[in-house]
Amino acid sequence: MHPIRTRFFSTGEQKELVKMFEEVMDWPGFVHNGTGLDYWEWKYRRRSCPGFASCAAWSNGHPVSHASWINSQMLVNGRELLAGQISDLYTHPNFRGHGLADRVLGCLNKHSLANDVEMMFAFPSSIGYEIMRKRGYFEIGSQFVQYQLITNPSKFFAQTKLGMLKRMAYEAMLAVRSPSLRGTVEEVDSFPEDVGEMTRAFEARFDLVARHSTEYLNWRYADPAGGMFRILITRQEARTTGFAVLRPYSMDDAHYMDIVDMMFDLNDPMVAQELIAAAISAAQDECADGIQTWLPGGHILAPILGRTGFLIRAPLTGERQLRMLYQTAEGEDELQKTLDRPDLKIHIMLGDTDWV
Repeated sequence: MHPIRTRFFSTGEQKELVKMFEEVMDWPGFVHNGTGLDYWEWKYRRRSCPGFASCAAWSNGHPVSHASWINSQMLVNGRELLAGQISDLYTHPNFRGHGLADRVLGCLNKHSLANDVEMMFAFPSSIGYEIMRKRGYFEIGSQFVQYQLITNPSKFFAQTKLGMLKRMAYEAMLAVRSPSLRGTVEEVDSFPEDVGEMTRAFEARFDLVARHSTEYLNWRYADPAGGMFRILITRQEARTTGFAVLRPYSMDDAHYMDIVDMMFDLNDPMVAQELIAAAISAAQDECADGIQTWLPGGHILAPILGRTGFLIRAPLTGERQLRMLYQTAEGEDELQKTLDRPDLKIHIMLGDTDWV
């Protein structure tokens, strides 16, 4: 075996890195405009919060293991801080079992201390979870829950025992729970400038939340190079009162719709119901079999989803579960105490992760 050396990213190496990512998996794992290199440029070079660190183990001129962190703005107890989101933690199958993932993570941790990053966080795979836990990462106490509403009961229940009876009961429940539309929801290509005022007020109600500025939202969801999303907004008297971001996708001959992000005027709960109703309608227009979303346990959206007909979906064996790990910088004792709290109010959704 050739010698393996670990070092930070140098300009021009992204082509080799993307090649390795694509050999490990169908990177990035979802539909987007352009090539893998286009996606890399969007993710690492065109961020609304600039800055990243990328560390790879190299053998014979090729990367064989990699991890990175990308700058993110987080709010903890109302205080805005610079955080690093761990991403693209991969090791080539031919080089696994040699501790390379642990090595590149250690390389990143040293770099974060020199760049004023106050906390690192990640939403890892099951393997990444074990590696990061051994490196001293903690798990956020709130357990994430997946909610699902079946939008095509005929197809879904045709595959189950007593399917006809279950389908009739489910459709009757949906008929009772289906929210009505007030006509304030519209689909847009980008976010209006005033959305940042609404998101600030929403974020103030949580102890841990990613900062959703207008610039961030347009970078994250309105650029097709980063993924294919549908953006819904609500307006009242020319004021933006909420948004929901949807992601249609297909898997195993089934079609789904994810609600990947959502914020709304907390003084008007009807806004959330309007957005959910519009999301259900969009899923039906896309002929989706179901619409899903992930939320932290105890989230204020959970009862609204329940009243609309969403049910908790237990992950199947082998399915990836949404879990958030974190590690604070040395000397951040108060930050560590806050994140350790079991009653931490969290707003984290799929769009805050690197899953989509």
